[in-house]
Amino acid sequence: MSLALGSFASVTTEFLPVGILPDISKTFAVTSGTAGLTMTVPGIMAALSAPGVMLFSGRTDRRKIVLWLSLILLAGCLVATIAPTFAIMLLSRALVGVSLGAFWAMGLAVAVELVAKEKAHKAAAAVFGGVTAAMILGVPMGSLVAEHSSWRGAFMAAAVIAVAACVMQWKVLPSVPAQSPVQFADFKAFVSLPEARKSIVMVAAVFAAHFAAYTYLTPLCMKRAFLQRL
Repeated sequence: MSLALGSFASVTTEFLPVGILPDISKTFAVTSGTAGLTMTVPGIMAALSAPGVMLFSGRTDRRKIVLWLSLILLAGCLVATIAPTFAIMLLSRALVGVSLGAFWAMGLAVAVELVAKEKAHKAAAAVFGGVTAAMILGVPMGSLVAEHSSWRGAFMAAAVIAVAACVMQWKVLPSVPAQSPVQFADFKAFVSLPEARKSIVMVAAVFAAHFAAYTYLTPLCMKRAFLQRL
């Protein structure tokens, strides 16, 4: 459950800009397209950090890694609440991306290690349950909080969730020793498979199409409402 809360916090923070993109672009005096980098940057960093954490974690206790990733997520949320420039805002989003990708890779592995083999699917489902809940609730929550405070308040709310996840993991997660460290040769062997390369291209295309449209739902809906009033 602590890992499910962590995945909920990560994905909620990832999706927050979707509902408040016009507010962010207005604050930093940038276009909606430029403000969309707040979704692109964490996506790129997540793609790099997911395999990176597996390669460089070695035999480090997985509990320590999960806690550090939760702290990085919290840092990303807090930096966003005080970001004076758009560049600093993108830095905060990069921190979120590092935490997000690495947590997806490490969180599932840790969840499976914590339970008996026959319950591994339930543990994985619990972590993905946090992801699903975040995808459904993250954007509405951010928009609701922003409506009653500001878009920075939405990131503060995400920081509160990140704190709850970090504290819960610190309190209840046991030590999870690494089994066998992942080597670069393992990734090379995987990518050498034709089916793997096709899967990577397919996943990249699906996510690119999804976020290219999803990120700009709020600006497009606002534009449509404006045209209807005219």
